[in-house]
Amino acid sequence: MPFPFHLEWARELWDHRQRRGVAFFLKQLGGRPIERVRELDLSDSHGGNWAEWQENLRVREVPGVFMQTRLSYSK
Repeated sequence: MPFPFHLEWARELWDHRQRRGVAFFLKQLGGRPIERVRELDLSDSHGGNWAEWQENLRVREVPGVFMQTRLSYSK
């Protein structure tokens, strides 16, 4: 049985990264996403369907250093 993924954990990590200026990338919610003690029923067994997520969890940022490096290679 998959381990539970408490959405509060993701929000707490997002808050920490906001204060520190670090990129945040949430790939999926896992097989047992939990919101305030209630397990969410998602159609994707890995919680990978972004359309089912709450908008405040739809965060996929790339570190600025990565983008700068990538742009320098494309010149």
